[in-house]
Amino acid sequence: MSETREAWLEHAIERICIDVFQAKDYDLRPETMRVSCSWPAGREPDKVIGQCWPRKNSPNGVNEMFINPTQADPVKVLGILTHEMVHAYDDCESKHGGTFKKIATKIGLEGKMKSAFPGPVLLVVMARIAAALGPYPHRAMSLELKEKKQKTYMLKCTCAACHGIFRTTQAQIDLGPEDGVWCPFCGGQGTTAIE
Repeated sequence: MSETREAWLEHAIERICIDVFQAKDYDLRPETMRVSCSWPAGREPDKVIGQCWPRKNSPNGVNEMFINPTQADPVKVLGILTHEMVHAYDDCESKHGGTFKKIATKIGLEGKMKSAFPGPVLLVVMARIAAALGPYPHRAMSLELKEKKQKTYMLKCTCAACHGIFRTTQAQIDLGPEDGVWCPFCGGQGTTAIE
């Protein structure tokens, strides 16, 4: 069992290289890739769940891959990682066509190539790998970045003396005539809530 998600993902690369790529005669080496749990670059985080960068972008000369932290299901994470490893195979040259499509379909990815996921046969392999790796040590992050603000309900009021209209809270009105609402225009206390 891995203590960190990156260690889990690195072990996953090793297993996928053997059980998926080498099983279909594709020589993909774990040392040519690195993977981390991180937000995708340059995109909306809810639209890109995995990303692979070409070797030229890495000072270590490897394909750097990222799994979006909104993803926590081990089998789904393995499917995303496998998709990104297909990109690593040809160093991101063919995008989602050509070599990518040929390899992806041969190893068992299905659907539109841009979002290709494991089909039924590959899902069995992914489930077996997930069981061998143990739980993915990560909990899905939420995309809700801002704390919801409590709404303040302001009531529309009118002053009995000057007929000025202003807004205040019910709590202020409830304080009563001595400590309650004073008209901001004339200072009078004969305020009535009209809304």
